[in-house]
Amino acid sequence: MTEFTASNGVRVVPTNNGATLYSPGDSWPMPEPHQMFANADVVIGLREFFQHERDEELGRWRWPEKPEFVVYGEYRRGEEQRFVRVIHEHDGAAVVVYEQGSDIRPNHPAAQAYFEAHPDRKSWHDAKPGELWVLTLDGGETRAAAVRRRLDDGVAHWIGEGISTYDLTDHHVVSGRRIWPEDAS
Repeated sequence: MTEFTASNGVRVVPTNNGATLYSPGDSWPMPEPHQMFANADVVIGLREFFQHERDEELGRWRWPEKPEFVVYGEYRRGEEQRFVRVIHEHDGAAVVVYEQGSDIRPNHPAAQAYFEAHPDRKSWHDAKPGELWVLTLDGGETRAAAVRRRLDDGVAHWIGEGISTYDLTDHHVVSGRRIWPEDAS
C-alpha cells in the first residue's frame, strides 16, 4: 500500500508495523496511537484510507469529486476503444462509457475523470533518449523526431524539425513509429 492523503488532508503512510499519521499541513507525525485522541479529522482520514485500500484490492477507482461513483475498468473493444463501467454505489445504477464517446452509449463525468487520470499509454510514451521516431501530430502532419532528455527537469522530450520540445506524452502527438534503432520483431 502506498501513501494516502484523505480529503481533509490527513496523510496515512504505511510502515512495516502499521502506519504513521500526519495531520493536515504538518511534516511531523501525530503521536503514537496509544497516546492519540482520535479526533474527527483522524477518523475521517482513516475511513478514507481503508476505503482506498479496499478499492485498490477490488480494482476500482473512486471519483474524488463525488466518491459515491466508482469506476471499474478498463476494458477494450478491439485496438482502439477503451471503456469503463461507472456504478453509483447508493442505488447500484451502472452505465458503460466509451472513451471516445458513442451515439449508442451515454457519457458520464466520472468516466471522463477516470480517462483523464489514466491516460492510455502509447508505444511512443516509453521512447528512450537517442531513438528516432516518425510522429503524426493532431493536425495530420508527419515529422521525424528524436528523443532527448533535458537536464534541467529530467523529463524526456521530442525534438525535431517543426516540433517544439513536446513531452513524450503530449496530446498533440497522436501516433508514432520508431525507425531507429530498428525493431527486430
